Amino acid sequence: MARAQSPIKVHESTKEKVRYAASMTGLQQSEIVEQAVDEYVERHRDEFAARIERARQALLGGKAATIAYASGVTAEDVERLGGVKPD
Repeated sequence: MARAQSPIKVHESTKEKVRYAASMTGLQQSEIVEQAVDEYVERHRDEFAARIERARQALLGGKAATIAYASGVTAEDVERLGGVKPD
């Protein structure tokens, strides 16, 4: 897979952990970060899928549902407060 140069900002203590892990494993720092991100995404795959499904349902639910999803309130509150008519 092609590598892109993408500087990221992390807390200095995190940078030290990455340096330490790289030196202990013989990997490059970028490889440590890549593996950590891969593991994180895999570990949270169900959560990501649930969030995507909630967003999909909001989009399918019409204007009030979409606004509610984006605002973090219920569709009923949007309809009551915002004057958005149900679809």
